[in-house]
Amino acid sequence: MNNMKNRICLTIFFLLILIGCSLKTRDGTDTRASGNTRLLISFTGDIMAHDVNFRLKDFGKMYENISHFLLQDDLSFGNLEFPVDDTQPYSTFPAFNVNTPYVEALIDAGFDVFSLSNNHTIDKGSGGIARTNSAMNAIRDKYLKNIPPRNIIYNGIKENYFDGFKISVFYKNGMKIAFLSVTELLNNYSNARLKVQYYDYTETMREEFAEKIKAVKEEIQPDLLVTAIHISEPEYVREVKESRKEYFRKLADCGADIIWAHHPHVAQEWEIYQLRDRTGQALIMYSMGNFISGQRYKAKLSDPGAPREYTGDSLILQAEIEKTPEYSGIHINVNPILITTKVDYSSGEITLHHFTEEFIESQDDLWKPYYKDRFNLMKDQFGELFPWEKIQN
Repeated sequence: MNNMKNRICLTIFFLLILIGCSLKTRDGTDTRASGNTRLLISFTGDIMAHDVNFRLKDFGKMYENISHFLLQDDLSFGNLEFPVDDTQPYSTFPAFNVNTPYVEALIDAGFDVFSLSNNHTIDKGSGGIARTNSAMNAIRDKYLKNIPPRNIIYNGIKENYFDGFKISVFYKNGMKIAFLSVTELLNNYSNARLKVQYYDYTETMREEFAEKIKAVKEEIQPDLLVTAIHISEPEYVREVKESRKEYFRKLADCGADIIWAHHPHVAQEWEIYQLRDRTGQALIMYSMGNFISGQRYKAKLSDPGAPREYTGDSLILQAEIEKTPEYSGIHINVNPILITTKVDYSSGEITLHHFTEEFIESQDDLWKPYYKDRFNLMKDQFGELFPWEKIQN
């Protein structure tokens, strides 16, 4: 009998250890001890909601061909380019809106962290922002009840008009992560703007924001500070101005370990930046383009190089982050995963695909030349950043 009791006690003891190793509190605090840490984080482009996206009966079908990339990492980041107001119907450009199921399909596809601050945040006014906050709170609570629980993080809007910028702090794999989402532009400047984490793109305001980044790094002391910026730059432009490179590098030197930018709707270059003023590296993504949209619903088969054609090709940039107790900074390796949007005109469905030669060869004679040209144009744009050779005709 005593042996049996001992075995039961030992079993309970080890079960408690296992639970303690994985348990997270309601606010996302990870109870595990820190040490050598590695994180695999996926960053994507703008998540849009054009009518051709939300009229699908099964939202998850858009992502089912690429969701394995997002489900196999530690964290996946996406930018929600719309309010989430369940009291109003779905709506498309110029004033977007979705309901909760649209966001839940993204979470089920693997997304964990959302940026909510962009030029479309106030498309449904101050009330839309408040209801977005309520919807995201309800989504978070729902997924925390999963077994195992999912911790959904979001940042970029305020509950009250005169709140300061909120920093979302959470833990993953023993690493303390701070996340800040801001926008440099809005579609209108009504009082609703006071509920958005907005700062102007003037030189003075950018200087203030650099100091804000420095203060966040010093006060919170995260292992990783991720900063999402919806930039005030022209849409559909693939080149990056030197002035923006200098500004983002300054933010990195002030403490931003990862700068994740959006708005042009086309993918731009990225870099692993060797820090000048502190130890380690920073990852700078100048624009991640679109993740999902309807902007290339009617592709120009006769002109694959037209500016809008770039809105349908982007990437999932997977960053492997490594931190050791002996080293104050982080090491970063990146793996770009090229993705493309496919439209089935017979059904009206839009789906995302891993943009590979195998995918291109699977297309019919109408689409195969288009996708081959698109692949080669992306290679022309990114050069050695894309580790693939052109596809020969």
